[in-house]
Amino acid sequence: MLRQTALRLISVIGYSLSLTSLTLATLLMGMLRKLHCTRNYIHMNLFVSFILRAVAVISKEIILYVMYSNLPKDDPGWNSYSSSAMALMCKFSKVCMEYFVACNYFWLLVEAIFLHTLLFTAVLTKRRLLKKYMLLGWGTPVLFVTPWTVVKIIYENTECWSIVNRWFWWIIRGPITLSVLVSEVTVHINYRYISSSMTLQGSILCVGDSVELLKF
Repeated sequence: MLRQTALRLISVIGYSLSLTSLTLATLLMGMLRKLHCTRNYIHMNLFVSFILRAVAVISKEIILYVMYSNLPKDDPGWNSYSSSAMALMCKFSKVCMEYFVACNYFWLLVEAIFLHTLLFTAVLTKRRLLKKYMLLGWGTPVLFVTPWTVVKIIYENTECWSIVNRWFWWIIRGPITLSVLVSEVTVHINYRYISSSMTLQGSILCVGDSVELLKF
């Protein structure tokens, strides 16, 4: 019990440091107008998703601490415990946490797609794509976090949803795993393109040097 409490405390401290640093970074990027561009807007949304994840995790830990510090002492109290306001708040914080974790992965996918767009398209302005990126980063997780929430309410509505059914868990894990795979493939394609471009540029420079030497 003491070890679990210590791990939770370390987790809260880590998320608090992350929350502070990311908030400062987001504020600086928002205040400096020279940094306002589509690329940095995507970075800021990624930072905000991590900020909200940290807030959700810290809130959940505080709620859990309050819940387990005020456990009921009689049968009527236990009967109404799962439907109490504190239990509902804990479940809500759990849903928020899972949603923001999913947003983290999908905004990382947006980062990979945006770099791919920069490399492989000739369109210079990408601001018109920002709305689509926002929909992908913030909207897509709703499509699978909502069904997961409904399933948990119907089949596993106990305590603070600490019980994890691996089949139910795949409702969230499946889309996140797919987004990670797509991100990895996209990053690999981008890396190969950049590497081949640098190699080609180096070859041209070498040929140019040779020509200059021959002229000399």
